[in-house]
Amino acid sequence: MSISDFSVVSLNVGGHIYTTARSTLIRYPDSMLGAMFGGDLGTLQDDQGRYFIDRNGRLFEHVLNFLRTNQLVLPEDFKELPLLEMEADFYQIQPLIEALKSYKARINQPCAQDVVSFSVRPRMQPGMSPLHNIQFGANTKDVEDMVKKSYDSRLSDMFGSKPRAHRKRRARFNSSRDEQGRYFIDRDGMVFRHVLNFLRLGELVLPEGFKELRLLEKEAEFYQIEELIRAVRITMGKESADYVDEYDDYGYDYWD
Repeated sequence: MSISDFSVVSLNVGGHIYTTARSTLIRYPDSMLGAMFGGDLGTLQDDQGRYFIDRNGRLFEHVLNFLRTNQLVLPEDFKELPLLEMEADFYQIQPLIEALKSYKARINQPCAQDVVSFSVRPRMQPGMSPLHNIQFGANTKDVEDMVKKSYDSRLSDMFGSKPRAHRKRRARFNSSRDEQGRYFIDRDGMVFRHVLNFLRLGELVLPEGFKELRLLEKEAEFYQIEELIRAVRITMGKESADYVDEYDDYGYDYWD
């Protein structure tokens, strides 16, 4: 994969603006997006220089999330499956087409319960924190330095927390920057607000009727925030709420 594959791309899909990495769009080279951004198919641009695709911009969110995660994660009350199938056919993303077929076969199974709050009672340090301007998809947030407190996570790697002897061995998470100098992470920017609120509060607080628990679980797994993963899974009924409050599995205070 060339260096240019990691460039940041802005899209105008039916009037909805998305920002992603070129490497995401060419994940499946045989797809229409793979051809468009691999140089085999011409592209249009709007008056702001964004690549323009005259398709359903709202549903493109699900197409893009599939390209980012290689998994189909839809809201529990999703009602537009036929339209999304049409979009998958248009973009010629065969793995997404197959995933939608599998989804149709299991949509009658029971859904996860809606539980809206789970507390891990953090011990945050007082005082002001510096801000980081970060772009998540097309969403930009000024994020307090508390992201470094996300123990052994990709955000901790990104903002340079000091490693501990027991920290998991893995490649450091490197992020690119957009043209405004903001850190760019090619993930779901709307769902990130729940990740950020967990880091701020030490508590998973979701809107009543929240329907995207599975997507939030995938985002928590991507950022490798173990306590958030556990909180989401308890909310979904996947894990028991019996846990040790003061320390993590290594015997260290999570928020120190």
